[in-house]
Amino acid sequence: MLRIVINGILGKMGQVLSSKLSRAEGFYLVGGIDTLETYYGDEIIVSTNPNELLSDTDIVLDFSSPAGTAIIADSCLSAGIPLISGTSNLESSHRNALLELSRHVPVLHSTNFSIGLNIIQSLLQKVPELISTSYDADIMDIAGKRKTVTPSDSAKEFQKILQDSSNPPADKQATIHSIRNGNSCPEHQIHISFGCETLSFQHRTLSYRANLEGVLAALNWLPHQKPGLYTMQALLSDKHKV
Repeated sequence: MLRIVINGILGKMGQVLSSKLSRAEGFYLVGGIDTLETYYGDEIIVSTNPNELLSDTDIVLDFSSPAGTAIIADSCLSAGIPLISGTSNLESSHRNALLELSRHVPVLHSTNFSIGLNIIQSLLQKVPELISTSYDADIMDIAGKRKTVTPSDSAKEFQKILQDSSNPPADKQATIHSIRNGNSCPEHQIHISFGCETLSFQHRTLSYRANLEGVLAALNWLPHQKPGLYTMQALLSDKHKV
């Protein structure tokens, strides 16, 4: 039985995870951490102090804020507990906290746990190598108005892969176009034009639950890894079936 604490349990993803893990076999939800001392669902304790819960925990799920990620990484370091983080918009100081933790325990960070989106990332990594001619890539980053972050971390990752370096050659460019409109479902389209061809990928997220299978796969996979900083790409390349 894997004992789990959720950092950011009162957020949208935290609540989705709580509902799933409370019913899933092989997992025990010890409690959650957030900015309010309360109970979730009248049963699950929510604390503002990570140290109150980590003594009885095997792994922590983090879907909080950049500052919250840095705090929980420090707490996991003190307790020697692995961490799975899905928090986006991390700056260098927050990433450094994850990196320091990963020197001692396994850590997995991904801004999107959707299996489909991560499959696209894996396929895109072959593009700069396999297309020897010049190409132009357009990345459409679509979401509802409530998503204020522009562009998305996933779109920036696509751009980084396709440009193949921080100083891309002039003949291999990837441009992000972000659209925030109404209640649109999160969607990414990648169109790569080269020669007389266009290669296109599309991924649409219909629900936050699209990330659940990826998170569950990470929970089953990460505790068996050596200390290090992992991504969903490492999980998928390890031939881990999801």
